[in-house]
Amino acid sequence: MSTKEIQIAQLSRKHKDSTLHNLHGFIDIYALYGSYKRLNRQSASGVDGETWQSYGKGGIGKMTELLNKFKKGTYRAPNVRRVYIGKDSGGTRPLGIPTIEDKILQTAVLGVL
Repeated sequence: MSTKEIQIAQLSRKHKDSTLHNLHGFIDIYALYGSYKRLNRQSASGVDGETWQSYGKGGIGKMTELLNKFKKGTYRAPNVRRVYIGKDSGGTRPLGIPTIEDKILQTAVLGVL
């Protein structure tokens, strides 16, 4: 369990009747990097076509930019790539594939929640 997760748990126990409204203070570059490392390296790319490996070549710079957008409130999730996969019954079902950057941020927010 990370230090941030311990802090959130302690705040939650201390203020049982309150709710946490601001996630920005708990998400930092380390949370984003940890989220990046936890992602499936073979996962499909989103609408931007970026893979786990190509995103990693951008280094901390891309994650810093993502963090700045998130903290300023200017981050907007890009469109989700829609793929239709076959079902055993012969039909298809839709599957939405977000971008790597969006997956990183979603995983970091999930860690806080």
